[in-house]
Amino acid sequence: MILQLTSVLLASILLPAPQPQAQRRSTNRSSTTQGNTAQRNVAHTDTSIIEVKDDRFSGKRTVRMLPVRVAPKVEMMLTGEVNVARKPDFMEQDLGVMVTAEFTTPYKGGAEFSREMDFGFLIDGKRTVLRTPPASTVLNPYANHDTDNRKAIAVLTQSTLERVAAGRKIEMKLGATEVTLDEATLKSIRAFVAALKR
Repeated sequence: MILQLTSVLLASILLPAPQPQAQRRSTNRSSTTQGNTAQRNVAHTDTSIIEVKDDRFSGKRTVRMLPVRVAPKVEMMLTGEVNVARKPDFMEQDLGVMVTAEFTTPYKGGAEFSREMDFGFLIDGKRTVLRTPPASTVLNPYANHDTDNRKAIAVLTQSTLERVAAGRKIEMKLGATEVTLDEATLKSIRAFVAALKR
C-alpha cells in the first residue's frame, strides 16, 4: 500500500500538468498574430522606396521614388505630380503627367556625364517611340558641391514610363552608360507608376 502511494506521488511530480484548452487556443492565436505582423512588415518594406504626399487643399499628389542604383556609379530618382481633384486635361489623357528623372553620379570617379546626353530605353528589344516632351534630352549636368555629386535631369511622360513598367527586359541608355535594369528596379518603377495613377 505504501509502495503504491509512493508511485502515485512520484508520477504526479514528474508528469507536467495538462494545459487548459482555452490557454492552448490563446497560444495559437499569439503565434498567428506574430506571423501576420511579419507579413505586413515585409509588404511595407517592398514599397518603402515610394513616397506619396497628398495636399488636401489643392488636390495635388506628389509621388517620389527614392534613389535606386541603376548602374555601378549611377543612381536614379523619379518624381511626378498629379492633381487627383480634377479630371485630366487633353494632353494628360494622351500622355499622362510629366515625370522628372534625376540621375546622380560621384563627382570624382563617377560615370561620364556630358552635355546633352542621350536618354532612352529598349523595351523587350524594341525602341521606345518617345513623345513630347522628348525623353531623349537630358538637361546639362551640374555639380552639387554640397554632396560632391554630379546630377543630370531628364523629363519623360507618364505613358513612356508605363510602357517601361510593363516590359520584361528593359535596357536604358544615359550618355555613355548602357545598362539592363534589374528586377528590383523594375518593381520600384511599377510601384511608382501605380501610385501616380488617379
